Amino acid sequence: TAAVIAGYVVAACYILTEAQDSFIDKGILFPAVSFLGRSGDAKLTYQVGFATTGMLLLVTIGLLHMLLAEPLSRIGLLRADDSTTTRGEDKKTMPEGSSGLIIDREASARAVSRAFSMGILSAAGIILQGVFVLELKITAQTLLHWAGALAFMLGAQSHAKEVLLVYETTASKPLRRLLETSLTWKQSCVNAPVLLFIVPIAIQVGRAASGLDSGAVVQNSMGVMQWGIIASYILFFLSYSLDLFLVIMYFPTIEGAHVDQALQSKKNK
Repeated sequence: TAAVIAGYVVAACYILTEAQDSFIDKGILFPAVSFLGRSGDAKLTYQVGFATTGMLLLVTIGLLHMLLAEPLSRIGLLRADDSTTTRGEDKKTMPEGSSGLIIDREASARAVSRAFSMGILSAAGIILQGVFVLELKITAQTLLHWAGALAFMLGAQSHAKEVLLVYETTASKPLRRLLETSLTWKQSCVNAPVLLFIVPIAIQVGRAASGLDSGAVVQNSMGVMQWGIIASYILFFLSYSLDLFLVIMYFPTIEGAHVDQALQSKKNK
């Protein structure tokens, strides 16, 4: 629902802003997302829409944390045993069940905790940049808007990193198989570097400080990059709809068999 609302907000604000002050006539097809909520009817749509999106994301992350934090922490992560790993050996590709793998429950608990806190930061950033819309000059409101945008991006990136770590290395083979499709989906959404999101914001800062027009070509280029990165993380968070379905339907049946047999056999020796 949050992803649908975010898409609707961007589309509605695009139409409303174009009707009020045409940017297409100036050669700009992909303005910065922040530009779409500066004034008029688009401003209220932007504020209400993104505030709602952020709050729904908070609920989703909170629900996933409530359902999965404790069992994932208890299951633990597979990692290389430094005491048995030879120098130069690739810890990430060591075969499961080998003598070089151990179950690390503390690492799992840390990753789950960081994923939760960074997810909250990202959702809070969406709300902040939505409520405090961009202004053409550098004001307190503009600074809050930029702070919210950066909090969203940095929080989303850190959140995604921790989630991928847990999904890729959880010590439960049945759980890894259950989340395989979701993991592939998520991995395809996080390849865009954070620099492609920060550069358009830097250009906004420069324009606001100097009063100079950066040109339609530059604005379109930066807009496309920003839109693409935002869309990739919207799709990342959208994948949680699949996770919630899988967890509710299947997780209770596999939770008991949460440790690979080879590792469990090793532990019992």
